[in-house]
Amino acid sequence: NATRLQQAQALRTFVAQVQAAAASPDVLIIGDLNAYAQEDPIHDLTSSGYVDEVGRHATLGYSYVFDGTVGRLDHAISSATLSTKVAGTTTW
Repeated sequence: NATRLQQAQALRTFVAQVQAAAASPDVLIIGDLNAYAQEDPIHDLTSSGYVDEVGRHATLGYSYVFDGTVGRLDHAISSATLSTKVAGTTTW
């Protein structure tokens, strides 16, 4: 967990660099972040102003099934400025 939390913090730093280089605050982080939606790395991102778009829009809240247990390792996390432009999400 500590390593994944450090990765989330490094991701926030990287995203800030991308935002500065692009001169745009709109960012979408998508993919397998190796953390469930309720775990510390995702909480680090969402408590820093990012929005969990799958949690916000999707009625089906999981993308991973292992040994009968479901969860979500795949995410679509946006900057707050982009979130106002997101009309929906879907998982497949």
